[in-house]
Amino acid sequence: MIPFVILTIGPVCFIYSVFVIFYKHSLYALWWKLSASILFMGQLLIAIKLMYPPYLDAQNVLHEPYFIVLPIGFLMLIVGSGMVLILTALSKIRSRSKKLSDSSRL
Repeated sequence: MIPFVILTIGPVCFIYSVFVIFYKHSLYALWWKLSASILFMGQLLIAIKLMYPPYLDAQNVLHEPYFIVLPIGFLMLIVGSGMVLILTALSKIRSRSKKLSDSSRL
């Protein structure tokens, strides 16, 4: 269940961060770009792992090419998604505090 959630949240966060980069003028633009690149690299590592499945040779030895790529890919998806959630919360807090300060001046 957890890998399914991570694999579905990762692309959604990636699409949202790319949207923020290109269509919104954010104070945290560098961090949005960093989170998008981390999410993209995590998805790329998981795709690489899926392209090279494990196999057994004639001596029944398991050969698992790029075995470390899958945990690193999941870790990158978790970190990138966390960054997107934190950046979204920071931008919401900043916009609300800006609205409150503007309304208090009136």
